[in-house]
Amino acid sequence: MVKVWTAVAAAAVTYAGAQGHARPSFECEHWKPHYPFNGHYNTTTAISTDKLNVHLIPHTHDDPGWLITVDQYFTQEVDYILDTVVTELQKDPKRRFMYVEQSFFQRWWREQSKETKKIVKKLVKNGQLDLEANGGWVMHDEAAPHYSTMLDQTAFGHKFLLKEFGISVETIGLPQRHRMLQDGYGGPGGFFFENDSPIKDDPYLHDNNVCERIKTFVDHSLERAKHTKGNHVFWPMGTDFQYQNAHRWFKNLDKLIHYANQEGRVNMFYSTLGQYTDLKLQDKSLEWSVKTDDFFPYADQPNGYWSGYFSSRPALKRYVRVANSLLQSVRQLEVWAGAKSTRVNHLVATVGLSLHHDGITGTEKQKVSDDYAQRLGEGVGNGHWRLNELLDTTVDFCFLANVSICNRSTTSDPFTFVVYNPLPVAHSYTIELPIIAKNAAVELAN
Repeated sequence: MVKVWTAVAAAAVTYAGAQGHARPSFECEHWKPHYPFNGHYNTTTAISTDKLNVHLIPHTHDDPGWLITVDQYFTQEVDYILDTVVTELQKDPKRRFMYVEQSFFQRWWREQSKETKKIVKKLVKNGQLDLEANGGWVMHDEAAPHYSTMLDQTAFGHKFLLKEFGISVETIGLPQRHRMLQDGYGGPGGFFFENDSPIKDDPYLHDNNVCERIKTFVDHSLERAKHTKGNHVFWPMGTDFQYQNAHRWFKNLDKLIHYANQEGRVNMFYSTLGQYTDLKLQDKSLEWSVKTDDFFPYADQPNGYWSGYFSSRPALKRYVRVANSLLQSVRQLEVWAGAKSTRVNHLVATVGLSLHHDGITGTEKQKVSDDYAQRLGEGVGNGHWRLNELLDTTVDFCFLANVSICNRSTTSDPFTFVVYNPLPVAHSYTIELPIIAKNAAVELAN
């Protein structure tokens, strides 16, 4: 009975204190947090000239295939990311979010109502939703693909952005921003708010952690500043498939900005990669070194070189090359015939998807590699159909000639075959076809 009475009495005291008295105050080392009694956290944006400016860039990195397929990632995770992010951005015009992968965004866009599309366009226009970082169909690998495929997949994403949002992505600045994205695309450890402990700022909480959390983050920011020039640093706040619960993320980021600015050592605010880059470039007092060679081979630990992916899954790598060769041929014939069509977009999309840095590289699960190959097959089939339409005839293709499978050459005697050189110069190479005759002759057609 005593234990029960004591518990009830303690609860009553806590309740009475909460209702009848001012909130208890607490102090951190060298500063005193001010709890927002109206529930509104101060996230006002202003550039400081005498403090380190800390740019928080909320973002998610969504692989179009890796451990599961692109379809599975969209239906299980990405769909909810974009839904909840759009909802949270509307709550505060100072909030920002960066999204890259157009292969996901455009799929999500097709499902939205006219009202939602209108809201998203407003968010893009006022700079809250940033779609200009990369803007490609995927974030392509930069070693295994042919340069033409990288240009194609990037342009494929940009066309949509230009059509729907009037965004013309500045391709000159793209490589620099792209490299920044890949240079450790997460915040300090312990601040991935979808999984890590939230910032607990209610003074009544026994495990209130504002002092410790703010000190840790600000210390990390000041340490980061030692490794760059100028008074601006950025933190990409997010990582793979984060923001499925965007409310939890933004609520804690609001707290982080609110209290870090009260702490006083830095000036923190929501930002975008474009804003950060522009401010860096505006400082003419800074001199930047220029790196002219590449970063290969990449290593994430001593003797842990990522050179194996240059040759892993060679069949998939070859299939991407074959599909791209067909794509370039179809495009050339479309120009020659003056008959451009959107029917080739399926092939463009499948080739572009396979350039994802967990696609052509071979770092994905086997079932995902199979899915890429299946999609390439569908795209190639679509390309064949378009090619026959342009030629106004039916042409068979012998993509399995390397394993001696080619129905036309092994079932017809004689047969006619066509070789197309898409290059702007003459080129000589050997062509191998399986045949059934012991003796054969090749004649050039008129």
